[in-house]
Amino acid sequence: HINQSFRDLTGKKNVFYNKNDELNMSEYFKSYVAGILEHLDKLSILIHPNINSFKRVQDNSWAPTNITWGIDNRTTAIRVINNSHDSTRMEFRVPGADHNVYLGFALSLHLGLRGIKDKIILQEQVVGNGYEYNSAKNLTTNFSDAITNLDKSKIGRKLFGADFIDHFVL
Repeated sequence: HINQSFRDLTGKKNVFYNKNDELNMSEYFKSYVAGILEHLDKLSILIHPNINSFKRVQDNSWAPTNITWGIDNRTTAIRVINNSHDSTRMEFRVPGADHNVYLGFALSLHLGLRGIKDKIILQEQVVGNGYEYNSAKNLTTNFSDAITNLDKSKIGRKLFGADFIDHFVL
């Protein structure tokens, strides 16, 4: 998994934390998470890089199967830890041990910052079992569809460049 939090330029303030919000989440944090969720399925091949990667995208496998988030919820794609100023962060739970960590981090950083820039609104959080949350879009479950999604992805070409995407889908 990829854990992320952000501090201001002084290094003292966690910009993801807001003690005045009912979930202790800043608007930056909400938009960051929303940005990742918004485009995740189009780019999932970057964090599910081979056929075996998709074998873990199964219900009740402790790997997420849909595009969701929740507070301290290990059945969602993004787990938000919001206990305190110092510990507030997100855990991006979709990448497996077989992904390229540089691509995984670049993907989450690009999409998260895109969410902040575009002020994407965070969808409702999942409370309880994320595998039973039927109103969320499912993650792609096979290699072929994931390659096609990336090939057709405008956001992928914009963030990573057409040359990279064309080379990756070959």
